Amino acid sequence: MNNRTMGKWIVIGIVVIHLLVCFFGAVSIAFPNVFKVFKDYGSPADYGLQSEAVILDSGEHAWWFPHPNARRTVVICHGRSRGKAYMLPLIVALARDYNVFAIDFQGHGENSFRPTTLGEQESASVGAAVGYLEKKGHRDVVLFGVSMGGSAVLLWAGENHSPVITGVVADGTFARLNPYLIRKANSLWIPTYLAKASIALAGWMSGYNPKDVNPAESIAKIQYAGLILHGDEDDLIPVENLKWLRETAGKNFESHIYTGAHDQPNNPDFQQKVLSFVERVPIQYQ
Repeated sequence: MNNRTMGKWIVIGIVVIHLLVCFFGAVSIAFPNVFKVFKDYGSPADYGLQSEAVILDSGEHAWWFPHPNARRTVVICHGRSRGKAYMLPLIVALARDYNVFAIDFQGHGENSFRPTTLGEQESASVGAAVGYLEKKGHRDVVLFGVSMGGSAVLLWAGENHSPVITGVVADGTFARLNPYLIRKANSLWIPTYLAKASIALAGWMSGYNPKDVNPAESIAKIQYAGLILHGDEDDLIPVENLKWLRETAGKNFESHIYTGAHDQPNNPDFQQKVLSFVERVPIQYQ
């Protein structure tokens, strides 16, 4: 093989490697992790809870946990590649004193497997959950979301004002999606130009523009009482994202860094922060 032929095959090899990295990078962004999203995280009965199965107008599955004496309802929005069942440890803690409504986002839990949008389209599911509770007459609702769920909650709350919402909580949530994904790719030695190509392809696969998913911009518009949380050992979404969200959030938001990693609904320090906030949010309706 002469040098010219060898050079041609080297170029072809480099191009193929780039295309493969771009494709698999896009798939890893666009689709939930199949090893996590199909894992059995248990059922309400496993925790001694009684629930009612609900299907939202948008088609997503949900669980309703009524409390006989509660006025306040907490909506639980899970993270990417998880599902409402994964959030059962937090649901148990909240269900002692409150109604709880836990939803499955598109492509997760009991819903059919499909691409996700890391908050952009999922925000419509948050709106569907709020609409369902409004129709049922619930007038004191706190929204909780972790990671992708936190993004969805902040995106929806920034663009919608509902008289039934009294507070919002975002845990372990990125401030701006596109820069976060690029930094994550760079940490894996993937160059920026290839990361941008993967992100664009992922957006095309899922039907949205990742550049539009900016919780840090949405949080500035939110008028409800708010709480931003982040674990000090979060190795998926760096804790600096809390600072960036805090910089754009209004005075109605408080923030806390707790001891723990990313998306741990059974973390006692995390649970205490959530429960304390939900208890302290002023009641707006009599």
